[in-house]
Amino acid sequence: MEKPAESARSRPFNGKVKVLKILISFYSRTGNTRNIAARIGREFEDNIENEVVVEEIKESGVDRGGVSGYVKAGKDALSRRRSEIITPVNNPGNFDLVVIGGPVWAWTVSPPVSTYCSDYGVEAIKVAFFCCMGGSGAKKTFSEMQKLCKKIPLEVISFKDRELKTEEIILRKKIQNFVAACQE
Repeated sequence: MEKPAESARSRPFNGKVKVLKILISFYSRTGNTRNIAARIGREFEDNIENEVVVEEIKESGVDRGGVSGYVKAGKDALSRRRSEIITPVNNPGNFDLVVIGGPVWAWTVSPPVSTYCSDYGVEAIKVAFFCCMGGSGAKKTFSEMQKLCKKIPLEVISFKDRELKTEEIILRKKIQNFVAACQE
């Protein structure tokens, strides 16, 4: 008779269940990425009672709201302009895993996420990436994030705007699969 598969909750680590310290750092202009970051955080917490911190990457002195903010965001992304970001509260080096996410702007990584990756992502022990986008650009965005963090991500996941409006069960399953892959 085959032995039943171990669940994530029963998997031993040095005689105990391994609990990970996870930092989810994200930038969101419209709220889509903020929503996904919160959902990923809840899934990590639910999975094996990990210690999860969700922290927003904040720009200093830049207004990205409205149409003019949208246009400026695209121009800044295309020109690979660095953002001035507020120093994060949490040091990525103090976590087992740092999940970094943000929007895709002009088919590439947004400047706030780019700056975070180059200035703070390099301190992370392990990374995973996620992004939200209107159409395309995830592959290029993840490649840029990898170069900036100087680390190969454990897993990546992208969400198109239309997916965020799909059935809840489909979206939840996608996030569950991402979280499971990050913990293997």
